[in-house]
Amino acid sequence: MLYLIYPKCFCRYRVNTTLIVAYKPNPEELKKLKEQKYEVFVKDIQKVGYEVKTKKRVKYFEPIYKIDEETFEVVQDKEGRPVLDEEFTQTIKEFRKWALTQEETLKNLFLKEN
Repeated sequence: MLYLIYPKCFCRYRVNTTLIVAYKPNPEELKKLKEQKYEVFVKDIQKVGYEVKTKKRVKYFEPIYKIDEETFEVVQDKEGRPVLDEEFTQTIKEFRKWALTQEETLKNLFLKEN
């Protein structure tokens, strides 16, 4: 899995961030995966649910909420709380769907419930 996170995500530094989540298969499994032309999950995340701002030389995280495109009001969840405008929740769903099509080792490592 490869997650590309936009540059302003972390408070102190404006650098592009790449988060890699992986496992190292044993040599026999690696050979088999190479023969099968294994897939890699990649997601470019732009919306993290907040914006880094500075006030009086102090950096802080300002939440960014989803806006209903028809009413222009903040979207709320079932409990009436505002919903952050972020892509992590959807990315997790997409990853789980993708992982179900992968080898058993990957499924056991990343989908298995404790």
